[in-house]
Amino acid sequence: MSNVYMYGYTNPPQLLTVAEMEQRWQWRMLHPEFRNRLIAMFDFARASGVNLGIGGGARKIAAQEQLFLARHDTVLFGGCCKYNGKRYKLRKGMAHAAPPGLSYHEEGCLDGFGLAADLIGDLKWMGANCAKFGLKEFSLIGNEPWHVQPTEFPNSRSQYKGEPIHVWPRM
Repeated sequence: MSNVYMYGYTNPPQLLTVAEMEQRWQWRMLHPEFRNRLIAMFDFARASGVNLGIGGGARKIAAQEQLFLARHDTVLFGGCCKYNGKRYKLRKGMAHAAPPGLSYHEEGCLDGFGLAADLIGDLKWMGANCAKFGLKEFSLIGNEPWHVQPTEFPNSRSQYKGEPIHVWPRM
């Protein structure tokens, strides 16, 4: 019997095999090495009696723009970021979303793929175990305890210079 993994933000989340996840664009468009690291962590979580899966993964550029605009308001001065010649501030109670072109979630980061995912399940366990799988989480960096990306990349995509992703040794 194939392992199944929590997928999506429905309550309860869907339980899908890797083959079924491969049919989902948000999963399929994550870099293959990044997907391998996630599955290894999900399997280790399961063996540890922990539920862990993926809520969201790769995004089209238009989806990143929609998310960014939904979470930010334009301002004349200050704010947290710029996009299309305007300044923006984060809306109260929202988690930051990078402007289009600056998110590792976006398709096209490396070899056409995305390099970030938002996980669901036991995020405290995830944070304590990410490094074992060549992943870093953002509970302290960006106050996004659900966000993971490969360790070899800078935290911010604006600092990314085309570094390659490496095959991470499997446990």
